[in-house]
Amino acid sequence: MYAVEDYNTEIDFSEVAKGGVAKVIKTPINAYEDWSNLPLLELETASALQRELDHLEHLLNLVDGEAPVIMTVFSPLTTAAKLAKGRLINHLKQDEHGYIHQALDRISESTARWHIKPLS
Repeated sequence: MYAVEDYNTEIDFSEVAKGGVAKVIKTPINAYEDWSNLPLLELETASALQRELDHLEHLLNLVDGEAPVIMTVFSPLTTAAKLAKGRLINHLKQDEHGYIHQALDRISESTARWHIKPLS
């Protein structure tokens, strides 16, 4: 869920410890027009991503860097679908102003920025 956490979402992780999955509880995308306000995330302020990178760096230090690392790169559509909580298809059908396409561009740019930062 780190891909959507920094978009001001609320995530319920309570079922994870029991073998369940995390769920998006609150999202900034409730109506079609909300897509026009989706921000471009900056790596410096993406605290969820930074948390994941910090944990990864710690794990790599424990094994002296002797472990392969493959970071999941989420599709912008997957991120948008999680943000829309089941409303993406309906929103796409009414995308006369291009808000979703603009939001997908911002999600894509944010994702690209995240995946080029090297671990120290």
